[in-house]
Amino acid sequence: MANTPNDRFVVTIQDMFQDFQTAQALGSVMLASTGALVPIGYEHMALLFKSFSKPVSTLLDPAEYFLAGGLQMSAPTIPKTLFEGSAALIETDTGQAMAFAEAMQLAGEMDFILYDGRPDRAMRAHQIHKCKMTFDIAEVDSENRSQPMIFQVQMKFNYFGLTSSLGNTGNAGNIIVQADDAIAKFTQKANATLAGLQAGNRVISAMSSIFA
Repeated sequence: MANTPNDRFVVTIQDMFQDFQTAQALGSVMLASTGALVPIGYEHMALLFKSFSKPVSTLLDPAEYFLAGGLQMSAPTIPKTLFEGSAALIETDTGQAMAFAEAMQLAGEMDFILYDGRPDRAMRAHQIHKCKMTFDIAEVDSENRSQPMIFQVQMKFNYFGLTSSLGNTGNAGNIIVQADDAIAKFTQKANATLAGLQAGNRVISAMSSIFA
């Protein structure tokens, strides 16, 4: 039987308005550039993390099993707590990325805070525990005068989802709940490091004296 014009589905302006209202209730779209990865103890390095992997709460792969007669089924497993990812770290002419790699090598592992937003104005903040980082060598190219030097980093860490959330706020204009004086301490350490560099101190010695 041939279709008539009344058979086709038509999206109406009322449908679009309902979708618009629902979208507004869900919140604004988060841009991929929104976020900060802050190493605890080296908080000033957050600006140099160009990109990084963001974990999400999930389960391990389902457990498959068979019942009599050949029926195949699956069962949920336990939550995933060990994650792997990557990051990209921008180098500066004062050697900040090299110094941070040295600090990570000496420490072995480090805790991080992942912010949805800025450290001083965040919607959410989550703890990343015992992160290990492996740095790949950076490439020096005398003909490449238009791109920054980037260190590619492999990460392995523990993440426990909302159970290790540091808090959240209803809007980005407020300081994150339970942040206390952490942000002020971060700023003091970053300013102290910059002051040490401006005074002519070597990067690693300036860091070690401040973050020891």
